[in-house]
Amino acid sequence: MKSFLSIFLFIFFLFLSSLSHRSIAADIDNFSQRHSLPPDAIVEVNKMIQWSLLEAIRESYVAEEGCDGKKIRKRLRNKLGGSFTWSKIYLLILKNPNITLQKISLKDSIYKNATFFTNPIVYFFFGEHLINLNGILIGTDKLEHLIDTGYMLFSYFHEGNHSYEKTLRYNEITETFYGKLTTFIYSYGDIVANIEGWRFWELLAYSPKDFSKISQKDPTKFLLKCESKQGRSWWALNRPLDISPFINEGMDEAINCNHYTSYGFKTSVEKNLSSLSKQFPSKTWTCPVKVEACQKLQEYYKGPLGIHALSPECLQAGQQLAKNPKKNNPTLSSHSHFSSVLFP
Repeated sequence: MKSFLSIFLFIFFLFLSSLSHRSIAADIDNFSQRHSLPPDAIVEVNKMIQWSLLEAIRESYVAEEGCDGKKIRKRLRNKLGGSFTWSKIYLLILKNPNITLQKISLKDSIYKNATFFTNPIVYFFFGEHLINLNGILIGTDKLEHLIDTGYMLFSYFHEGNHSYEKTLRYNEITETFYGKLTTFIYSYGDIVANIEGWRFWELLAYSPKDFSKISQKDPTKFLLKCESKQGRSWWALNRPLDISPFINEGMDEAINCNHYTSYGFKTSVEKNLSSLSKQFPSKTWTCPVKVEACQKLQEYYKGPLGIHALSPECLQAGQQLAKNPKKNNPTLSSHSHFSSVLFP
């Protein structure tokens, strides 16, 4: 029976990925090697994404598409996203000789007890890399979520004409299908990456032909601007691309804790973390490992959005720290919270 269920989950996961044109984003271990950060890769990642964006702009110009926000988004998504297999952004990162990644094998990870029969998806697909972006250690899968699932949320909200609340619910459903029901891991880090991806696609470009629900109309807020001459229009960069505003510690699964839906799997993870604690007693191995980050995240994702994006452990830790004014930390960024960016 257990063997049949494992095979069913494996096939079901592949079937869902193929239907949704969503790339396979493997689970990662944010704990085991977090105290040895690789070099910061933000500059190289920005260069890669900007190069892809400039290529999309060039192709749009040749095709005489004008300043069509919908078309330029699709062009960029096709250059960075994926369909069933790994996203192109992940493959570009792997091939970049100037980016140092951190690789953890399954046998050395907190998920080392996963087998084909107990957790087939983690067993086969575990092993994406960890990357340092502005001192934040996240899995490369979070960039895939940002590009692919973020685009799905953007399209669901605009093309599907769904409400803000229903789109957040759709975000939960995607993580339920691709995480909770298949890997037994509900990743709040994935949820945050999806949200920030939605923000990225919202703030990429705007034109009068674009979706009416984009409430931000100030052209200086977008990455792209529309230029025109002699009756022809085209996209151009408003400023150099920087994905830093869309990367935060909510994507770190050792801070924004995972929810494990299988008791046996959860117990094995806790046992492996306990072993790390005994091996390296001077380090913190209990999630959240960085409580002050949870307070910042709570200020950033306020109200119902915080309940949606942050794990109960991170929310509770942030609330407890906020009770001590001496330990209060500055907010995550200049944006007060997500909804104020989308709906000022």
